[in-house]
Amino acid sequence: DDSATDAALIAAKLRNSPIRSFEATSVSTLDAGVTRLRSGDFDVVLLDLMLPDCGELDGLKAVTEAAPDVAVVILTGVADDEVGMRAIRNGAQDYAIKQLYHHSGIIRRILYADIRSKMLSVSAS
Repeated sequence: DDSATDAALIAAKLRNSPIRSFEATSVSTLDAGVTRLRSGDFDVVLLDLMLPDCGELDGLKAVTEAAPDVAVVILTGVADDEVGMRAIRNGAQDYAIKQLYHHSGIIRRILYADIRSKMLSVSAS
Protein backbone atom coordinates (compact mmCIF):
# COMPACT_ATOMS: atom_id res chain seq x y z
CA ASP A 1 0.00 0.00 0.00
CA ASP A 2 1.37 3.41 -0.86
CA SER A 3 -0.51 4.93 2.09
CA ALA A 4 1.50 4.43 5.27
CA THR A 5 -1.60 5.14 7.35
CA ASP A 6 -3.72 2.52 5.57
CA ALA A 7 -0.91 -0.03 5.74
CA ALA A 8 -0.40 0.55 9.48
CA LEU A 9 -4.13 0.23 10.22
CA ILE A 10 -4.48 -2.99 8.25
CA ALA A 11 -1.30 -4.46 9.77
CA ALA A 12 -2.52 -3.69 13.30
CA LYS A 13 -5.88 -5.32 12.59
CA LEU A 14 -4.17 -8.39 11.17
CA ARG A 15 -1.81 -8.76 14.14
CA ASN A 16 -4.70 -8.40 16.62
CA SER A 17 -7.32 -10.43 14.77
CA PRO A 18 -9.50 -12.54 17.09
CA ILE A 19 -9.78 -15.16 14.32
CA ARG A 20 -6.08 -15.70 13.70
CA SER A 21 -3.02 -13.55 14.28
CA PHE A 22 -1.11 -12.59 11.16
CA GLU A 23 2.38 -11.28 10.70
CA ALA A 24 2.19 -8.36 8.28
CA THR A 25 4.94 -6.95 6.10
CA SER A 26 4.33 -3.66 4.36
CA VAL A 27 6.00 -2.07 1.35
CA SER A 28 5.08 1.06 -0.59
CA THR A 29 6.18 0.11 -4.10
CA LEU A 30 5.61 -2.85 -6.40
CA ASP A 31 9.34 -3.36 -6.87
CA ALA A 32 9.91 -3.62 -3.12
CA GLY A 33 6.96 -6.01 -2.80
CA VAL A 34 8.18 -8.33 -5.54
CA THR A 35 11.66 -8.36 -3.99
CA ARG A 36 10.18 -9.30 -0.59
CA LEU A 37 7.98 -11.99 -2.15
CA ARG A 38 10.98 -13.65 -3.77
CA SER A 39 12.92 -13.69 -0.49
CA GLY A 40 10.18 -14.68 1.95
CA ASP A 41 7.47 -17.13 2.75
CA PHE A 42 4.05 -15.50 2.39
CA ASP A 43 0.52 -16.89 2.39
CA VAL A 44 -1.39 -13.86 1.08
CA VAL A 45 -0.58 -10.60 -0.67
CA LEU A 46 -2.79 -7.56 -0.15
CA LEU A 47 -2.12 -5.56 -3.30
CA ASP A 48 -3.00 -1.92 -3.85
CA LEU A 49 -3.56 -1.36 -7.58
CA MET A 50 -2.52 2.28 -7.31
CA LEU A 51 1.12 1.87 -6.34
CA PRO A 52 3.41 4.58 -7.71
CA ASP A 53 5.49 2.20 -9.85
CA CYS A 54 2.75 0.21 -11.58
CA GLY A 55 -0.39 0.70 -13.54
CA GLU A 56 -3.63 -1.06 -12.69
CA LEU A 57 -3.19 -4.81 -13.32
CA ASP A 58 0.56 -4.68 -14.05
CA GLY A 59 1.14 -5.08 -10.32
CA LEU A 60 -1.00 -8.19 -10.18
CA LYS A 61 0.91 -9.74 -13.07
CA ALA A 62 4.26 -9.03 -11.40
CA VAL A 63 3.08 -10.47 -8.07
CA THR A 64 1.61 -13.65 -9.57
CA GLU A 65 4.76 -14.22 -11.63
CA ALA A 66 6.99 -13.72 -8.56
CA ALA A 67 4.88 -15.96 -6.31
CA PRO A 68 2.37 -18.05 -8.29
CA ASP A 69 1.24 -20.07 -5.25
CA VAL A 70 0.49 -17.07 -3.04
CA ALA A 71 -3.10 -15.84 -2.76
CA VAL A 72 -3.68 -12.23 -3.84
CA VAL A 73 -6.39 -9.94 -2.51
CA ILE A 74 -6.68 -6.63 -4.31
CA LEU A 75 -7.30 -3.67 -1.99
CA THR A 76 -7.94 -0.41 -3.74
CA GLY A 77 -9.50 2.98 -3.25
CA VAL A 78 -10.96 2.93 -6.76
CA ALA A 79 -14.60 1.82 -6.92
CA ASP A 80 -14.49 0.06 -10.28
CA ASP A 81 -16.11 -3.38 -10.41
CA GLU A 82 -14.86 -3.92 -13.96
CA VAL A 83 -11.25 -3.64 -12.76
CA GLY A 84 -12.08 -5.99 -9.89
CA MET A 85 -13.51 -8.62 -12.21
CA ARG A 86 -10.51 -8.33 -14.54
CA ALA A 87 -8.22 -8.76 -11.54
CA ILE A 88 -10.01 -11.96 -10.52
CA ARG A 89 -9.89 -13.29 -14.09
CA ASN A 90 -6.13 -12.56 -14.07
CA GLY A 91 -5.30 -14.46 -10.89
CA ALA A 92 -6.48 -12.48 -7.85
CA GLN A 93 -8.57 -14.44 -5.37
CA ASP A 94 -10.61 -11.42 -4.27
CA TYR A 95 -11.09 -7.69 -4.70
CA ALA A 96 -12.15 -5.11 -2.09
CA ILE A 97 -12.65 -1.38 -2.16
CA LYS A 98 -10.96 -0.01 0.96
CA GLN A 99 -13.63 2.50 1.88
CA LEU A 100 -16.44 -0.06 1.67
CA TYR A 101 -14.99 -2.74 3.94
CA HIS A 102 -14.43 -2.65 7.64
CA HIS A 103 -11.05 -4.14 8.50
CA SER A 104 -12.68 -7.29 9.92
CA GLY A 105 -14.19 -7.84 6.46
CA ILE A 106 -10.71 -7.62 5.00
CA ILE A 107 -9.48 -10.24 7.48
CA ARG A 108 -12.27 -12.60 6.39
CA ARG A 109 -11.32 -12.01 2.75
CA ILE A 110 -7.67 -12.81 3.53
CA LEU A 111 -8.60 -16.05 5.27
CA TYR A 112 -10.92 -17.05 2.43
CA ALA A 113 -8.31 -16.27 -0.23
CA ASP A 114 -5.62 -18.21 1.62
CA ILE A 115 -7.86 -21.25 2.08
CA ARG A 116 -9.10 -21.11 -1.52
CA SER A 117 -5.56 -20.83 -2.87
CA LYS A 118 -4.40 -23.83 -0.83
CA MET A 119 -7.40 -25.90 -1.92
CA LEU A 120 -6.76 -25.10 -5.59
CA SER A 121 -3.10 -25.99 -5.12
CA VAL A 122 -4.01 -29.37 -3.61
CA SER A 123 -6.60 -30.19 -6.28
CA ALA A 124 -4.11 -29.35 -9.05
CA SER A 125 -1.56 -31.82 -7.64
